[in-house]
Amino acid sequence: MDVMIDNKDIALGHGGVPIMIDGIDELKQKLEIALRAPRGAFIYDRGLGAFEDGFVIDDDTLSSAEMQLNECFAGQKISVRIFGAVEDTTGLRLSVSIFDGYNSYDTEVYANG
Repeated sequence: MDVMIDNKDIALGHGGVPIMIDGIDELKQKLEIALRAPRGAFIYDRGLGAFEDGFVIDDDTLSSAEMQLNECFAGQKISVRIFGAVEDTTGLRLSVSIFDGYNSYDTEVYANG
């Protein structure tokens, strides 16, 4: 379980209680944070993030991005496979398969935006 992040902040429910997520929602959130958060920028966890300046399609190929993400998740029993990328008005959308050690989930996540 993890706390839901919405608009770069903790999502709160009724009475100001943080909203908790698990399953594919938690995995997608972990993946989006790894893609978006610049590595070393978060003071409480310098290992957070898979890329120095966040994922940039011009600098990072999909295969190198997949490798860096899997290195970022080493020890968490999560693996990622990237199938493709499409840029639209809201940002770069990646088609991915996330494996949590038990189940595989095919989904889309935004790498930026």
